[in-house]
Amino acid sequence: MMSSPENAILICRVCDDSNGQPHYGTICCPSCKGFFRRVYMSEKKFECYRGNMCVIQKGTRNICRACRYKKCLQVGMNVKDIRGKYTSPSTDCEVSSSAESTPKSSKDTEMGVAEAMEMAQVYMNLEKYCENNYCESNMCREEENQLIDRMLGSNVLDLIQKTSPQCPRFKREWKPLEILNFENFCRSWSRSIVHFLDFATRFPVFNQLSPTDKVPIYTSLKSQT
Repeated sequence: MMSSPENAILICRVCDDSNGQPHYGTICCPSCKGFFRRVYMSEKKFECYRGNMCVIQKGTRNICRACRYKKCLQVGMNVKDIRGKYTSPSTDCEVSSSAESTPKSSKDTEMGVAEAMEMAQVYMNLEKYCENNYCESNMCREEENQLIDRMLGSNVLDLIQKTSPQCPRFKREWKPLEILNFENFCRSWSRSIVHFLDFATRFPVFNQLSPTDKVPIYTSLKSQT
């Protein structure tokens, strides 16, 4: 016996949850409906640090807000159907009237804390990866110093684009094992630059910058190192 339309199971087109209903121009679950509205009303801009390739399913939908919101738009969720904010197709910056505005709920605050913790974990994992990304070199110290001299003599753009010579990725020691002199300072400083470039080039937002925009970031690091 065929089920009636009233009893048909609708699947959320965003996360594949089984309790979908018509909302905002498509079929979505209450969770994705509320998420879409909150993100649009807050005007927050989210970024994915996993290459914008996150799989959005019921069990993973809270992992990446950027990919989840992008999926909402891809399946046809329409901001025009959000009441209290959207007034015309010409702008995405209208704000609701004071009568319609409501204070942020504790749930929104919890989402902000969760987002911050998630971002902190991403930074920590990347920093740990870069710190452990080293290899033993058979290069003698004299050859290493020559390579470092060539690296330090390169222009900034060649350093950023990694087309210039780079010092070996030796393990960085934080204990005072040697007396600091000019040679050791240049060696440590050069290794820090390579560490920074390994770190920065794994962020999509950094790679999307133009070379001229990357230069101030590099020079800022140079002045603080």
